[in-house]
Amino acid sequence: MNKIRLSSDEIMFMNMFEGMTHAKVEDCVQGEDVMGFVVQKGDVGLAVGKKGANIEKVRRSVGKNVWVVEYSNDPEEFIRNIFHPVEIKKINISDSEQGKVASLEVRRSDRSKVIGLEGMRIRFAKKMVKRHCNIDDITIKTTGQ
Repeated sequence: MNKIRLSSDEIMFMNMFEGMTHAKVEDCVQGEDVMGFVVQKGDVGLAVGKKGANIEKVRRSVGKNVWVVEYSNDPEEFIRNIFHPVEIKKINISDSEQGKVASLEVRRSDRSKVIGLEGMRIRFAKKMVKRHCNIDDITIKTTGQ
């Protein structure tokens, strides 16, 4: 894992999230309309809460959509966690001239879910894999429906 530099705002949001959910936060990423939190393995249930109550509290507090991702040391598992519940059929991580690239294979019908509204989800994913897995880019290939 890379050494992650957090802003004072990100540290504040991480502390707030931990206080509201009791889940241990590894990282926090801010976007215009979304806050993403990476939590320790096994803490997603705590973070979400019963019927999503904890996420809803956090969402109201930050005034943005909130994403929660379970951390994993395994880059493939971490990528699958980022895009959950979308089924990633295959992940191939390779070196290229531009650096390390993760190629994801998904059903054609899931491509828009992987990219997200206005590309928000894929931008979040690229930032997370760069920070945690030293992967420089993510490409998407579609198969079938």
